[in-house]
Amino acid sequence: IATSGDDEAEFPRLTIASVADLTPNEPLSFEYPLAGQSSVLVDLGAEVPGGIGDSGGIVAYSALCQHMGCDVQFVSEGGYMLCPCHQSKYDPAREGNVIQGVAQAPLPRIQLEIDGEDIVAVGVNGLIFGYRENLAPGARA
Repeated sequence: IATSGDDEAEFPRLTIASVADLTPNEPLSFEYPLAGQSSVLVDLGAEVPGGIGDSGGIVAYSALCQHMGCDVQFVSEGGYMLCPCHQSKYDPAREGNVIQGVAQAPLPRIQLEIDGEDIVAVGVNGLIFGYRENLAPGARA
C-alpha cells in the first residue's frame, strides 16, 4: 500500500457501501482518502485480480485520470473507465491499467476490505493525480 511519505501516517478506514446495496456494473462514487478526492466503486460481477466479495469482482479506483486529472467515469456497457477530456480508457478488471489513450499510468487502486456486510476503504496503491502525497494536505474523508 502506498503511503503519504510519513511513516506515522495511516490511511483512514472509511465504510463506503454495503455489499447488499451493490448492483453489478453500477458504479458508486465516494471520496477517499481525503475529502474532495473522487473515487469510484464497482462490482464487476466476476472475479478479477484483487477483487473482493463473493464474486471477487468488487474493486475501487481513484476517479482522477492519470493524464491531467479529469474525472473518469465507469462505462457499464463496455466495462471500462473513460476520461472524457482526452479519451483515455482504463480497465478496472486488469488493475486499472490503461487500455488506450494518452495516460501512461494505471489508476490508483483503493484497497478494500469486507467487514460483515460493509465495504471499507483502507488504503491506496499508487499516487493520486495532482498530489505529492496521498494524505496531505487535506481533511481525511
